[in-house]
Amino acid sequence: MSKRMLFIVGFLTMILLSFRCQNMEKQKLSNDFEISTIQEENDWKELDSLKTLFCNTTLECEEYERGTFWYQRKYEDSIYKNRLRLAENFLRKYPKSSHYLDVLKFYFNFLFEPRFLKEDINNSRKAILDQKPIIINGDRTYFYQQLRSMPFDIQARENWIKKGDSLANEFLRSDATIDEKAMIEVAVLGRDLRRAVVLHEFLDLDKRKDESEYWQLFDRYFWKEILDRMELLIFKYPDYKTWPRLIDQFISVITKDYLSPELKIPYWEHFRDITNKKDLLHKYKVMEKINIKAKENIKALENLGSFDKTKPLEMEFISLEGKKISLKDLRGKVVLIDFWSIRCAPCIKEMPHLRNLYDKYKDMGFEVIGVVAEGDSEKKRVLKIINENGANWPQLLDKGLNVKVSYHSLFKIGALPTVWLLDKKGIIVDQNARGARLEPLIRKYLELND
Repeated sequence: MSKRMLFIVGFLTMILLSFRCQNMEKQKLSNDFEISTIQEENDWKELDSLKTLFCNTTLECEEYERGTFWYQRKYEDSIYKNRLRLAENFLRKYPKSSHYLDVLKFYFNFLFEPRFLKEDINNSRKAILDQKPIIINGDRTYFYQQLRSMPFDIQARENWIKKGDSLANEFLRSDATIDEKAMIEVAVLGRDLRRAVVLHEFLDLDKRKDESEYWQLFDRYFWKEILDRMELLIFKYPDYKTWPRLIDQFISVITKDYLSPELKIPYWEHFRDITNKKDLLHKYKVMEKINIKAKENIKALENLGSFDKTKPLEMEFISLEGKKISLKDLRGKVVLIDFWSIRCAPCIKEMPHLRNLYDKYKDMGFEVIGVVAEGDSEKKRVLKIINENGANWPQLLDKGLNVKVSYHSLFKIGALPTVWLLDKKGIIVDQNARGARLEPLIRKYLELND
């Protein structure tokens, strides 16, 4: 074979080997990518499954229940720290993941928020913390003292806040959508609102009536930073559809009876006033919804302030089926109002019993209305529960985007189940109308002879 032929054969062999090496490298990269993708999905599934898991075993749960105040708080802290660690690892390892936004939102969620407790307690604190949580006849005074006595690692908490702010700012500089950026800014605000709520709650303030003006000044000052930040975000993201619901949640949280209930009307007036401009109402549909929701809540609260329980109850809304429901139109019927939630097992357990009574007495003038404490994001779960339990009466998604007044918030429904029974005049005659005592009440107010 000539030298020329040897050169050509050698050259072709080198090309073939080069192609083979490239293919092998491509295959290796493909395999590495596939392994990485599988690992990413596994890490996501682990994180998603652990976000609400509390005890690993029944024994752990029992030990937690028997534990002292300090044991319970340390156990909780370990759970939240583990969730936070997994979230941080995911965000670091998979910055391009399709789950990145969800995990970043987890990072600012209360289920991923440790208290950052120190490991040891000194003897003086041990006497307070190393005993059972103490709540006597609903009095949480000593319980709050136990909470305030916990040794917090302030620096660790500050580092967590800085880390979260850094992650949020990095996300805001990315090419994420406007709505996605709004979600994260709202999540950060939610984190800081919870911090403020906890500090206010732990104070266990005795707001005496003869000091009412002082406490009004205190509360307005205390919440002002959060209120101002929310206002800035509303005007930064004026097309963000969930603002009406978020404002309702914000006001509901800070105006609970043990926080700042006197701010409910002033804060709704605030959101009415900042959106009550023709150019804003014309340009942004969300601003119009905020304005309408504020006005409706102010009206409802003013009516509630002068509410006489001897007079008919007023409620009006659009049901899940799109039907207008008004208690005025139901005068002459006995009406049961069922305040419930998808997270309230006793509420759901009661539905088949209520369905039987509804079927039995609806043609005699008995009506049922369900007011579920969820919004549009949980609509599928709500419908699933309704269908599985045959709850074939009108239902209101009380936290829906288009809801003008949340009745759970308005009526301060804090405990579930809560079930009201109205007589034919629309007057509340019972506020615990459930279980075995319900049917006799129905018959009584339908005026059926036994």
